Amino acid sequence: MKGLFIKDVYTLTKQLKLFLVLLLVFALWPGGGMVTFAVIYAGLLPMTAMAYDEQSKWNQLAAMMPYTTFQLVFSKYVLGYFFLLIACVITTVSQGVVALLTGGSIEFGIGVTLLAALILVAVSLPLLFRFSVEKGRLAFLLLTVIVAVGIQMTADQTVWILDRFSFYGALVVLAVLLNVGSVLLSCRFYRRRVW
Repeated sequence: MKGLFIKDVYTLTKQLKLFLVLLLVFALWPGGGMVTFAVIYAGLLPMTAMAYDEQSKWNQLAAMMPYTTFQLVFSKYVLGYFFLLIACVITTVSQGVVALLTGGSIEFGIGVTLLAALILVAVSLPLLFRFSVEKGRLAFLLLTVIVAVGIQMTADQTVWILDRFSFYGALVVLAVLLNVGSVLLSCRFYRRRVW
């Protein structure tokens, strides 16, 4: 699986240069809104790798190689997790430096953003494995709009019953369960599409 990960990183080399520049710009932006965007974008990089794979007919070649379905699928998840970790480290360090230099405080909830990005990875990848990247991207965008509108409509009416610790705990459990289920579902979808 290490080879699959390296292949994807090499494939994304041009994208990664742009990603690092955007990440640094957004990470140094005062406040936390743009930082959140950078972390979420990191979670979507597997989508770009999958688009390159489809264009180059990688899945047909991979079927002839000694990789299991799990390795082929999980390598995309590892790619997303890896870039999420990098984005979180860079943004946390740069927000700390900005806070030190300006005398302000870090207004960025890295934990919630990371968990939201993990949930985003868990939701997006099965759609991409089930449909092609183009159709999966449209389904993912539609789902994102529906969820965002739903959250916006209910945000003012929501009564927070849970305290902050319970909220984070529930979010962690949700992210883990969604990612485990997502990997299993993606493996099933991948087998159907390739075979």
